[in-house]
Amino acid sequence: MPCDGSRCEWIDLPKDHPLRIEIDESEPSIYADAEAVGRAWDAIRNVNTRAFNGPILAFIAAHAELGRVRAARAQYKHLAVQPDVETGIVQLGVTGILEARDADGTPHALLGLRSHATRIFGGMWEFGPSGGVDPPPVGQSIMDADDVWRVLIDEIREEVGLPVDPDPSPPVALLTDPVGRAVELIVRVRLRRPVEELQAMIESENRTSRWEYDAVRWVSFDELNAFVRREPSIPTAVAIAGQISASS
Repeated sequence: MPCDGSRCEWIDLPKDHPLRIEIDESEPSIYADAEAVGRAWDAIRNVNTRAFNGPILAFIAAHAELGRVRAARAQYKHLAVQPDVETGIVQLGVTGILEARDADGTPHALLGLRSHATRIFGGMWEFGPSGGVDPPPVGQSIMDADDVWRVLIDEIREEVGLPVDPDPSPPVALLTDPVGRAVELIVRVRLRRPVEELQAMIESENRTSRWEYDAVRWVSFDELNAFVRREPSIPTAVAIAGQISASS
């Protein structure tokens, strides 16, 4: 998989318009027949027993200048069977950029090496944690930045094992990932603890139940671009590293 952030599009979200995710309760269009999806899903399950067909949010459209995103309820299998069976489903996800300073005050960001048990990009580095935005309860048709924050907090605790102590951070951008079939809400999470303490906390955790990452690494801001181009990295990691370098 080429390390090519140019495949992705970074779209800033406005600071003066709060995020509003509108759930379209009509079924999303699936561009494949049910039998083809079923066969492809069975094949995935035969290889990866962790694969689970739960509910996801499918991205439909965005009016980024207004902070609005439209999504629909869908099933994970309709995402996972691609590209073998094209369904047209694009997942709405959230990616956290975990930032902390070391003892010398140098800013770092956390990257994780994706397990080969993940849906896509196994054995590649990403900013994280990253995951799908869970659909709200039936009857709730609007989500906001706080809902996204709660999803991300759960991902940070479950995938990395770190406590998060800052105030909630709203998403700063949408980042398209055509290879991964996702549109990511990007949240910058500035942690108060120093890198050395955070790394010690990660290393002391029992990672038996944390299968998403084979390894994690703190990388200084001034080394991010070189790291994601030297190591196998997902396209969004290249795009994010470029944004951090440009803003630093």
